[in-house]
Amino acid sequence: MLTRYSYSHLLLIGAGILVFPAVSFASNWRTNYVSLGGDTLRADVIINGTSGSYKTFDACGNLVGSGTLSNLQFDNLGGQALLRGNWQFQNGPSGTITWMLNKQLNSFDGSWSDNAGNTGNWSGTLSQGGGQLGKNGPLLKK
Repeated sequence: MLTRYSYSHLLLIGAGILVFPAVSFASNWRTNYVSLGGDTLRADVIINGTSGSYKTFDACGNLVGSGTLSNLQFDNLGGQALLRGNWQFQNGPSGTITWMLNKQLNSFDGSWSDNAGNTGNWSGTLSQGGGQLGKNGPLLKK
């Protein structure tokens, strides 16, 4: 059974409650996705409420482009915390994302799909903007 909680502070899973303070309003994510051409690209994602933005970088840390996220919502699907929404790259291709978050809500494995029916993997970790810029982008401090 799918229960939807549109950006509330909590998500009910069975008898437990997951709290989303770090994810639900403003968060930064260091992510990687596989492009249509099979290249793995870095995408630095900023989520702010039900929308967000991202910048993509090649393997050398060069900016490739940017895009937006919209209609972001948390879902509970059989105890699995999901973030779903829409993406658009610059003024071109668009589609949907599904991120399956871990129990700590600080990393995800997911996917993207475009409006032409293509799909790819997308994964990442919560960065909260930490670290400093290096040749290949932010270097996260542990």
